[in-house]
Amino acid sequence: MIPRRHHTRHHKRRSANGQSLIEFAFAAPILLMFLVGIVYFGKAFFQIQVLAFTAQEGARAAARVPNLQDSATRDFVRGFGGNGAAVNTSSIIYQSLGAASLLSNGNTGNLPAGASIKILPWDSDGTAAATVQPGTIGILVQYPFSLLINPFTQQSGTPVTAVNIPLTLDPSAPQITFPDFAMTEKATVSQEVYQQ
Repeated sequence: MIPRRHHTRHHKRRSANGQSLIEFAFAAPILLMFLVGIVYFGKAFFQIQVLAFTAQEGARAAARVPNLQDSATRDFVRGFGGNGAAVNTSSIIYQSLGAASLLSNGNTGNLPAGASIKILPWDSDGTAAATVQPGTIGILVQYPFSLLINPFTQQSGTPVTAVNIPLTLDPSAPQITFPDFAMTEKATVSQEVYQQ
């Protein structure tokens, strides 16, 4: 026969283990939300900083190049053709995106579908974001952001995805959403070389 004292201790230990498991079940979704949030915002912050640097340095380089009205010259400055294929691997724009492993083969390759680099005012589509003041040159960089999906394996025209984290086990309960989106950065500088 088990002494009464030992039986009570064993029962308290099992009760404490069960309580810890229940507390973890309540805390796990919130911890997961914080973890995904840190990764999501960290990756977004890194990528937006790279795009801002790319736009700034690309605009400075473009301001020193004559004959930007020629599309082949613009392709050479941006480092990519209109379809996102690499044209000039020595371009500061190409080098900047490659250094951050934002190209199809990491630090080399092409742009993903949905990415574009416009040299303004020549590549302007007429929107407010794609206009610059007379006498200035701008670089507008657009790049898709996704937490989990590789932008190079995603097909063009695929709908935007998101990571959803439920806060409870109830499927009808609200969820925290971390959506994919297109990042846009623009930099404008004064022309240093006369453009015709």
